[in-house]
Amino acid sequence: RHHMTCGLFVYQFANSLLGQVNTGKCDAGDVLPEDVIAFACKDTDCYQSLHMENARMLDNFKIGGCSASCAAEVQKLLSRLSDSSQILSGKEMLEELESMFPEIRPVTGTHACFSLPEERYRAIASMVSAIYLFTNRCDDFAKPQSPGSKLSAETWDKLQAFVNWSGIRSDSNFIHVVLVFLALKGLGKAKHIILQLPDRLSSSESATRYLVEEHPNL
Repeated sequence: RHHMTCGLFVYQFANSLLGQVNTGKCDAGDVLPEDVIAFACKDTDCYQSLHMENARMLDNFKIGGCSASCAAEVQKLLSRLSDSSQILSGKEMLEELESMFPEIRPVTGTHACFSLPEERYRAIASMVSAIYLFTNRCDDFAKPQSPGSKLSAETWDKLQAFVNWSGIRSDSNFIHVVLVFLALKGLGKAKHIILQLPDRLSSSESATRYLVEEHPNL
């Protein structure tokens, strides 16, 4: 009972109970309903570590669908977008990315399986923005931005000058690595993943790096 894990369990258990009371899911009283107590218990790291679903165990996890992406597929997409006559809708772009990067698929992808919908959306937005940057599609890049905060032509020209200087545009392997990084970088925030990692990994960045090196199946 004096162990740190016990103290953490009590804190998380009490925090979950308080959250349920504050949101009106139950009334405060001397005796709380059993389902409320059970929910608070299951909401703790200790419970979730002891009752981890087999499909979420890092060594057992498998992404559903076909194989992972390759640089050739990325280059094919970039070539299409580099042609100004080629127009891909947002839906088509999403379908292309989900086809190439199984990690971001809505049902069987890593983000979906580890309950990270917001990180999946961020990953997709970052990947789409990077692709538009590499293919010099300013209008598509700035389309989601509000009129008052749209990227200026001057700033876009500076970004394109950097892309040209770096030589990234002609290196499909490097662009592929960038897109893979953007697809994976949010995984280090997943609670069900963090619970299975060594304690020394104190940041989401170090957790993601560990996953890339030790668990390529993700």
